[in-house]
Amino acid sequence: MRRGTPAARDRFVRAMLALCEKKDINKISVRDVLEESGAARQTFYNCYHDINDLILDVPFALAETCDEGLYTQDACTALFCTARQERGYFGQLPHHTGQNCFRDSYLNKLKEIYYHSVFHGSPCEIAAQKAQIDAYIYGVVDLFMEWCATGMQDDPQWIAAVIFSMKPPFMTEDPLPDYCAHQGAFSLEA
Repeated sequence: MRRGTPAARDRFVRAMLALCEKKDINKISVRDVLEESGAARQTFYNCYHDINDLILDVPFALAETCDEGLYTQDACTALFCTARQERGYFGQLPHHTGQNCFRDSYLNKLKEIYYHSVFHGSPCEIAAQKAQIDAYIYGVVDLFMEWCATGMQDDPQWIAAVIFSMKPPFMTEDPLPDYCAHQGAFSLEA
């Protein structure tokens, strides 16, 4: 993930979202994405290792378009509203059975993002903070996946309030802008 040109990656993310509206996420292949996007196979592999890599990248691509980052309750609410708008994709995530478990891959990527932004202290301090971040991230991802699996009925503002009530107090800076700059972020064009 995080390779290729922003325009190519945008095409693939949009293609995946469109395909999920009409097809089971477990049945979507690289060939389907290529047909939907009109891109060449090599262009896909310049951006992603496989279809599971693209599936993992979609939520991050959408989060990167949020002007408020990740660390505000309003931004979190906006991301849940985006998930509702892209129900075809997000509604299928809890049932995705691809080679890489989406939940585990998503957790690992979130840990990488948060660890990159938070850890600047002593090893003892870092170990305690890692444990708090891990507990927070597992709670957030499990809450999100359950919300997706149950039809996204609960109000996004309520979900965001729950998420922000769990946030460790030392997590004060939004990790996404710095992490995206480090990784070479892109945004989806309207």
